[in-house]
Amino acid sequence: MICRPLLRDHETGRFTVDDLCAGYDLKKTALYENLKLARNERAGAAPQPELAEDELSA
Repeated sequence: MICRPLLRDHETGRFTVDDLCAGYDLKKTALYENLKLARNERAGAAPQPELAEDELSA
């Protein structure tokens, strides 16, 4: 997974978003999503489970 190295590179401040996109071969939306995932992983936060359709209609 590229999330941790990407977050590390982003937080150094040495790279622009465009540099990171080019270096990791990502579009900006994917870059930001990967950064968000890495921050959640680092914080120990588990992704929120999605509700099943049964629960939504209840």
